[in-house]
Amino acid sequence: MHTRGTARTSTTSSAATLGTAHTAATTSSTTAGTARTATGTRATATPMAETGQQKVQLREEELHVQKQPVQTGEVHVRKEVHTEHRTLDVPVMKEEVVIERRPVTGHQVSGQGIREGEEIRIPVREEQVHVVKEPVVKEEITVGKREIHETEHVAGEVRKEEVHVEKTGKADVKQKGQRK
Repeated sequence: MHTRGTARTSTTSSAATLGTAHTAATTSSTTAGTARTATGTRATATPMAETGQQKVQLREEELHVQKQPVQTGEVHVRKEVHTEHRTLDVPVMKEEVVIERRPVTGHQVSGQGIREGEEIRIPVREEQVHVVKEPVVKEEITVGKREIHETEHVAGEVRKEEVHVEKTGKADVKQKGQRK
């Protein structure tokens, strides 16, 4: 930091903790009231009435994260109908007429003679197969969402003010405190 005039220069340092970020505050006295740091930003000097010292606050940028839900895609779930050929083996019953011929001995016919048009009717049945289609639930699908929590690494460039002390002549500088 450049000082104007021939004022006495002293530096002290203190660290304050805010969350996980550390901000270093270093003080230096100047007679002009403002000082320029090594990064070119202006820092305002605050006069202290009783001791004749002034404070210069050094600032540092911190990264803060904001999250906002955005739609990144969409899933469509729909049903499609496909036709396939199925074959079933079904046992069926049918009747058939059995005619047997047997030789007989010549018995005498009672009371009636030979006549035409005598017949016997025998109904014949069989089972016929009729196909009926009936929808049956074979599977059930549940569609929903779940949250998956991951850690994403974000990075950014931050600026930080630093003090640069230059001496001219026989000025003594003593530094106290820790430098972070």
